[in-house]
Parts: sequence; structure tokens; C-alpha cells
Amino acid sequence: MVISDLGVQVLDRLEESRTAPQFWDLQDELYPLIVEAMNAATLMSGEPQMRSLSNYNLTPNSNVQSMPSGALAILRIDGPGTVLKTSVYDLDRFQPGWEGVLGSKIEYWYPIGLTQFGVYPQVPTAQRLVISYIMLPVTMSSTYTGSENVPFQAEYSFGFVECAAAMARLKEGGQEFMQGIQEYDHFIDKLAQLGKFGWRKGACRFTRALGVESDITSVTKRG
Repeated sequence: MVISDLGVQVLDRLEESRTAPQFWDLQDELYPLIVEAMNAATLMSGEPQMRSLSNYNLTPNSNVQSMPSGALAILRIDGPGTVLKTSVYDLDRFQPGWEGVLGSKIEYWYPIGLTQFGVYPQVPTAQRLVISYIMLPVTMSSTYTGSENVPFQAEYSFGFVECAAAMARLKEGGQEFMQGIQEYDHFIDKLAQLGKFGWRKGACRFTRALGVESDITSVTKRG
């Protein structure tokens, strides 16, 4: 599914013609609203998640590394041996002078904002890592063509349609505005479902030693 598939559904919600819309522009108005809805879904649910298909080449002799292209937040790093997550605060507490330490392989990684992450110790030669991360739904920032992929399961796609339609109705006011509030509520309900799906998937994916506990389904007993 691509953004243009959702765009025509937004036109339907706004009671616009699919072939010759009069009041709404797909490329300049509705496609950006669909992307904005997907960005909100990513921030609220931590989906979609990606495991790098090609190895990440670690820059030698540096603690600071650039994030993989399209990555919003790193979840896990696998390398030669176990790579655990830490923080600059903990390194300062337990490894004084860590910025100048050299080693044969990295032992820890830590987040730095949205565009970089760090490793400890520095390594003198390039190393290859496999990184799991939360991915931006659409990585391009220029005008959208409609051919951009929708990286979510199909059952959640109509939530993005309703969110885009709701945001489009904001400038209409009156009854249109009130209808938009109902559509936005439906979108929030879809996000709640998506968030539960992401949590369950994460519980299945990570081990008790290196990730969250492997609780899958809570069991409720009647008294």
C-alpha cells in the first residue's frame, strides 16, 4: 500500500471527487496530512521497527556515530559479541576517562539525541554492526509523490485516513469541525490497538536477559 491509496480514501471522507477534486490538493495538502498521521502513530506506538538489512559500518577511533538512515531511535545493537545499552551518566560514574579508552570491540552503546549515538570503547578498525531501530514512516522531506510506502499493517491504514480527514476539517469549522473530532477519536482508538500490538511483538522478540520480560498474554480469572 502507498500513500496515494490512502489519499483517494481521504477525498471520499471529505466528499470530494477522486478524479477532479475542487477544494483539496492531494500532493500539497492531503499527502502531508497522511504522513503527519503516520508520524504520530510512530511516536505513540514505537512502530514500525526495522532490523538493518545490511551491516552498519562503525567509524573507527570515535565514540560518536551517525544514526542509520531513516532511524528515529535505536532499540538494539548486535555486533561481535554482546553490545549492551548504557548512558553517558553511567559511563561518567563507573568508567572515568572513558572517552579516551581503546578496545578491540565495542561493549556498550548509548543514545545521543536524534541524529547520533555513541559507543564504548573506541575501536581502531572499522567494525560491522546489525542495528534494530524504530524507523521513520517516510524518510523524504520534500513534496510527496504518492508512491511512498505505508509501512504499517493494512488493518491500521484507515486510521490514517480518518486522522488526515480530521485535520483537513479543522479549517472548515462548524459541523465539519465536529465531524472531524469524531474521526480523530477513531484514529486514537486505532493507535491504542497499534500500541498494544507493538508491545506484544516486543515481548516476543527480546529475551529476559537483554530486553523486556517475555510476558505475552495477561490471564484474568473470575472470582
